Amino acid sequence: FAFFKTLILVLFTVTVFLNSLTPKFYVALTGTSSLISGLIFVSSFHFLPSCFGVYLKIFFFFLF
Repeated sequence: FAFFKTLILVLFTVTVFLNSLTPKFYVALTGTSSLISGLIFVSSFHFLPSCFGVYLKIFFFFLF
């Protein structure tokens, strides 16, 4: 019984925390995620130049 009581308390605490987050937090989280993804994408051209042709084929495939 103590396990379920603790579980309910943890779920309630997490729910209150998630509901208290502001839209500014989500904008910052999305921006940070996009920045990290962009850095990984750009650095892949530096460290894996042989993949450049593959990226271009994928890009032009979805472009046209």
